Amino acid sequence: MRSKVQAFISRESLLREGDKVLVACSGGSDSVALLSVLSSLGFDCVAAHMNFSLRDEESDRDEAFVRHLCEKLCIPLEIKKVDAKKYAAEKSLSIEMAARELRYEWFETLCENLHLQAIAVGHHMDDDIETFFLNLFRGSGPKGLAGIPVKNGYVVRPLLCVSRQEIQDYLERQHLDYVEDSSNFQTDYLRNKIRLQVLPLLEEISPSLRKNVHRSQSLLRAADQDLSECLEPCVQAIKADGNRLSVGKATRSLLYQWLSPYHFNAKEITRIWQQRHEAPGLMYHAPEHELLLDRGEWLLREKTSENSLPVALRLEYLDAPFQIEKNQRIAYLDADKLQFPLTLRHPQKGDAFVPFGMRGRKLLSDFLTDLKLSRFEKENTWLLLSGEEIVWVVGRRISANYGLSSSTQRALRIELL
Repeated sequence: MRSKVQAFISRESLLREGDKVLVACSGGSDSVALLSVLSSLGFDCVAAHMNFSLRDEESDRDEAFVRHLCEKLCIPLEIKKVDAKKYAAEKSLSIEMAARELRYEWFETLCENLHLQAIAVGHHMDDDIETFFLNLFRGSGPKGLAGIPVKNGYVVRPLLCVSRQEIQDYLERQHLDYVEDSSNFQTDYLRNKIRLQVLPLLEEISPSLRKNVHRSQSLLRAADQDLSECLEPCVQAIKADGNRLSVGKATRSLLYQWLSPYHFNAKEITRIWQQRHEAPGLMYHAPEHELLLDRGEWLLREKTSENSLPVALRLEYLDAPFQIEKNQRIAYLDADKLQFPLTLRHPQKGDAFVPFGMRGRKLLSDFLTDLKLSRFEKENTWLLLSGEEIVWVVGRRISANYGLSSSTQRALRIELL
């Protein structure tokens, strides 16, 4: 198996000779084999074990085992104990996702502090096949069906070329022990059901199932890479245009290539595509981004705590006579009519003002709609208020009640920076 992994590392350009590698080691068979193989191939390994405190005595047993293993193999070890359940509750995540976030955040910190070149994890061929069915049941796109990437940033998976049985055989030949995670045998998790129930049943129908799925994944991975390369110029053009895409210029594949890196899943992207001709205003959410359908185009933005953009203003007092610059980013207000301090806020329901150049009050919502602003742009609009009165829709229009007149003696010039 060692030579097979070595050839795979070389073929996929996963590691270079002499690289210092962080090896994720849970104590299970996969991670023990990975640590042993990489060490024997001459890579400078540092093991990392995270105790998630999920299985009480069993978690502590795993930690103790990894300590003993690394002492036996003379490999330096980093250990961190966390409360995954507490973290999951605080972040509203599943235990699985919480553990993943905690693990990889720590791994990246270790890589930076210890000047490591890669993070090696123990996913193998059977994990890849299970991922295929897991994503198939969830309705994933080609990227999900292609399975686990061989390399993703600093993360490399040198064992994706070998099966679980090959790993077991290797451990027996090397007389290496490992620990079993009891949760691996519980069918509460979909992945375990696939491994313990679905795959054995399918293999009764097609004994060569795993081999065929693995070949299909290889083809899917290549096809997805080709598609990504073809569409990359279009995706970059969308980003350059402020992450907006016209519905009329979109294809379903382009929509997927654009949105999937922002963690919109295939099911949600399908819904977005199906609703592309619906009335404007539809919103779609990913963990850190949101998408708006607005008058025939999709607009994407990053979520922020207030869904707002920062604003900075420069204020200057002027005495009559005034030289007025015609610039929407500059407001000239009658200083003697203002009530200080001035305040800034976003629009609220029922806001109204008298737009300069018009007669009578107008609902702010109607004023912004007339400007053909998107919902995102409306939400990010700032209002400058004197007391409870809107004196400037920042960057758009001042209030006629606070504009300069022939009787104005002192003006306040406000510039949007």
